[in-house]
Amino acid sequence: MRRKMFLFLVLLTLAVTGLSQKKASASENRAPVQPAMYPPSAQVHGRGQVDWLISFWEWTLRVRADRNPVFDTTGQFCREDQSGKLFYLSSMFIIPGGTAVRNCTVPSDVSVYIPILGTFCSPVTDGTTTTTESRACARAYGDNVVNTQLWINNQPTDFTRHRFTGGPFSLNVPDGNIFELFGFPPGGFEIENGILDGYSVILKPMRPGQHRIRVYGENNQFPGFFWDITYNLNVTPSANDH
Repeated sequence: MRRKMFLFLVLLTLAVTGLSQKKASASENRAPVQPAMYPPSAQVHGRGQVDWLISFWEWTLRVRADRNPVFDTTGQFCREDQSGKLFYLSSMFIIPGGTAVRNCTVPSDVSVYIPILGTFCSPVTDGTTTTTESRACARAYGDNVVNTQLWINNQPTDFTRHRFTGGPFSLNVPDGNIFELFGFPPGGFEIENGILDGYSVILKPMRPGQHRIRVYGENNQFPGFFWDITYNLNVTPSANDH
């Protein structure tokens, strides 16, 4: 009788262990996975990635300077003026640059735009007189960037195929914009014949959970200028996940 009871307990232990392993395996399958990146030639929500580059700068210049994510070191303004199927992370490659750790909540049904480095040039902002000059001005910024790296969930990520040039473009820069911090008069202005150049990637919608993105870069045009940004993203389930 004791031997039968012993065998029964052994079999019961094995059964419970097997069930526990199955549950652990299922839990692992539900864990966040490495986010997928759109190829550089891909259309994202019906738009090319050059269009999204232009839209990124439109968004950056549209948000008021006192709430602009460019100068945000904590992430408190990461959701300013965000809407639609693409969520912009903000840059810090505007002098003086520096270090920032930004905590931000992002829904799981949006793509995430990551600016790595870039700029734009135009007659009104840089004194160029032709589109050719503006293109050379914008490209020189990217050509002089060094030691630039992108990590996604602590994994080094190759972004070198994701350089985009856009324009000429025009847009209205409203009153209270970030250029006023650099001596532009208040009241807003119009950018015409602008040319953009830079590296950026767009991530496909991410699984719910914690994700970390880090961007580091330096620019030889401005000695001592660097940006080191860590984005701690809390990706929350959307209605489509249920």
